[in-house]
Amino acid sequence: MSQAKLTVGLHSDTKQLIHIQNAARGLACNCICPKCNSQLVAKKGAKTTHHFAHHSTEECEGSWETALHLYAKQLLMNAQEVTIPQILIKRTRRADVLIQDAQVYKFEGLILEKSYTHFQPDASITEPHQLFVEFAVTHFSEPEKIVKLKDYGVSTIEVDLSKTPFELSQSELDQYILHDAPREWLHSVKLGIELERIRAKEKEDAEKAAIEETIRAQKAKDKHAEEMATQFLAFQKIWKTPYKPPEEVFPKWWNPIQTLKNNRIYIGTYQPSSPFLFEVEPRVWQAAIVDAFILKRIREGQYKHSTRHFNADIIFHWLLDRKLLPSLFSVYYDADHILDYANSFGHFGDGPYADTQNFLIHLERQKLIWEDNKGNYRLSKFHHALNKYASRYPSKP
Repeated sequence: MSQAKLTVGLHSDTKQLIHIQNAARGLACNCICPKCNSQLVAKKGAKTTHHFAHHSTEECEGSWETALHLYAKQLLMNAQEVTIPQILIKRTRRADVLIQDAQVYKFEGLILEKSYTHFQPDASITEPHQLFVEFAVTHFSEPEKIVKLKDYGVSTIEVDLSKTPFELSQSELDQYILHDAPREWLHSVKLGIELERIRAKEKEDAEKAAIEETIRAQKAKDKHAEEMATQFLAFQKIWKTPYKPPEEVFPKWWNPIQTLKNNRIYIGTYQPSSPFLFEVEPRVWQAAIVDAFILKRIREGQYKHSTRHFNADIIFHWLLDRKLLPSLFSVYYDADHILDYANSFGHFGDGPYADTQNFLIHLERQKLIWEDNKGNYRLSKFHHALNKYASRYPSKP
């Protein structure tokens, strides 16, 4: 911003700041510098931008900034209107809230440079509502002053005139100062009220949501308890239901008990923790597993292929498919909380899935199978102990 292009001077007689556009040519302008009070000459030639210059002294530093600041306050007093910026609540995780658009604020009463406790705004609008106006040319409001303004509780705007072009005509300069220059709220009473309202609403919504969540959780808890009670009754019914005889479960052409008759590997040495949660007695489902997953593989020569394997999941679903387990466990076989709930009323053991896993461990100890590092089981090299049983009774499980 050139110091040589001063376009506002202070008229010596009227003590009013005038634009170069309205000044007489030369010394007839009768103006002085608002900064140093030196006599000015109005240069209104055809070659350069019209401006004031110091007549007998060098141009003083900061004359344009001082003149602009004083001119803005005088203009505000005369115009009785100013554009105030929009009031916007900016939020990071939610949409911004527009409280009020930018608008032209017309007023009737204004006092310049009125002193208040600890601060002095450039302009104090009194009617219809109190509003402070600050014009920033070289110095902007510091944080300490902003805190004092907020404590005082009066809405305050600051108009940024630091980049005002000196080439503007009087009408353009007036328009820029009053309406077009950047401006912001240093403090907004309406914004504070709206923030309090939003915070209160968010708190109310949070409390309402917490209550609804509590109700939802209680309903879920009640529903869960009802489901648990239903499952407990189902467990209790299964527990008290007598075992089915093998002929009701297996096809006539396949009887694993007969297959394993007189077997040296005594299947019955493993005692499950939940025997009554199976449809058949333990030696029946244990014999069925041995015949389907060991003897059948021996008959078909599958032990020669290392890729053939089985695990607890595979066997458990096989037991479900063959009706050796109640259909209840097709959904709840791995739901430990069901058994935990049921066991709080009576001992139902670890459940059939755990019994299936433990039976595989039992067979591994008998050296019929071995477990790899992925939890899968394969036939061991000792499977030949069952060769004679594998060939006698063909099975198709």
